[in-house]
Amino acid sequence: MLDSTRILANRVRRSAITFPLVALAALALLLISEVAYWRASVTMDGLGAMAQARSSLQELHRHMLDAETGQRGYLLTNRDEYLTPYREANEEIQITLKRLRDYFDTVPENAAAMRELETRVQRKMSELDTTLQMHDEGREEAWRSLLSSDIGREQMESFRALSQQLLADETRK
Repeated sequence: MLDSTRILANRVRRSAITFPLVALAALALLLISEVAYWRASVTMDGLGAMAQARSSLQELHRHMLDAETGQRGYLLTNRDEYLTPYREANEEIQITLKRLRDYFDTVPENAAAMRELETRVQRKMSELDTTLQMHDEGREEAWRSLLSSDIGREQMESFRALSQQLLADETRK
C-alpha cells in the first residue's frame, strides 16, 4: 500500500509541474503567432502602399498624356470640347501628385526625386497653359513657335525619365 501511495504522490507532483509548463508553452506559442501576424500585417500594408504608389505614377503619366493630347486637339481644331479632357487631366494630375507626395514623404530616399518630379510636371503644365493662352489671345505665330520648339518634348521626356526611375525604384523594393 505504501508503494501505491508513493506512485500516486509522484504522479500528482508530476502533473502539478506539467500543467504550468504546458500552459507556459501554449502562451509562448500564442505570443509567437501574434508577433508573426503583426509583422505580416505590417509587411502587407507596406506592399499595398508601394503598389498604390506605382499605380499613381502610371496614372500621372497617363494624365500628362491626356492633358497634352487635349491641348494639341484644341490647337489644331479650335474646338472647345478638346479643352474638357485637358481640364479634367489637369485636375487629376493635382490629385495624383498629392497622393504621390503623401506616399513619398514616408520614403526619405525618394522624397527629393518626388519633389523634382512635381517640378517637372508643373513646368510641363505651365508650357501647355502658356500655349493655350497665346492661342486664345490670337498670338498664332507665338504659340506655333512655342509648340514647334523642343521645349515641350524635352519637358515630357524629362518627366518620363524621372517617373520611370521612381517606378523602377518601387519595383526593386
